[in-house]
Amino acid sequence: MFNPKSKLTVLCPDEDNIEYLVRRHGLSTRDAEKISTILNTYDGINEPKTDGKITLAGQEYDMYLAWRWFLVGNQALNIPAANVVINSLGTHRETPIAEKLLCSDGLYKNLSEAEIVKGLQSTDDPAKVLGEAALTRSKDSGNNRMNPDDISAVVVRF
Repeated sequence: MFNPKSKLTVLCPDEDNIEYLVRRHGLSTRDAEKISTILNTYDGINEPKTDGKITLAGQEYDMYLAWRWFLVGNQALNIPAANVVINSLGTHRETPIAEKLLCSDGLYKNLSEAEIVKGLQSTDDPAKVLGEAALTRSKDSGNNRMNPDDISAVVVRF
């Protein structure tokens, strides 16, 4: 049973396209935060406020154009679309690579830390409880994050 007094810790970096470009292509954390804010408040219909510029790989781009690249991708600039999995767990049965993982960003961006802790305390299947809660939240009309995303959860008890 999960101890509610335990602290949740991120064990691996996010694999979304924004974090990927911070790690590999010179997007600053400040510019990444600007793009994330735009994407997380975009309702899919109304144009978001997009003042300013960002710098990617040493080149400056207008925010009005750039935020769309992070939503749908831009092959010329090597920006994968927001819903593309960039990194995954080992897929080789013979030599599996152990990686501690709790959930995908589709889960933790839809649930608060308190909701995750509550889900982990479930005596039923905690991964299923968390996944269903995140799916329900992602469909909530009050949730401005309308981008389709995977929701994955794995709970390992040992």
